[in-house]
Amino acid sequence: MMGFLTSAVEEFITGRGTLQQIGLLTPSPVLVVFLCLVFGGATVFGFGRTLKRALTKDMTAQCATGQRQLVLQCNMGRSAVFDMRRPMMACV
Repeated sequence: MMGFLTSAVEEFITGRGTLQQIGLLTPSPVLVVFLCLVFGGATVFGFGRTLKRALTKDMTAQCATGQRQLVLQCNMGRSAVFDMRRPMMACV
């Protein structure tokens, strides 16, 4: 939060965005497309892999329970919070 606030104050004072202050042109259409492709591709890959495991019944019970809880939390309007004391290593 402090980083965002500092960035907003600096932009207000200098009239230039954070990336412009360090010499990068903003927005960079090539960078935006690249990042969208990388993160979008990773999301599609992960979703496809999880879906394949669910359909072929290769998913462990622990992983299926974790996926179910994540979907239910998101559907109920709560933010998804992961319990770091119980890592879902079986899903990897």
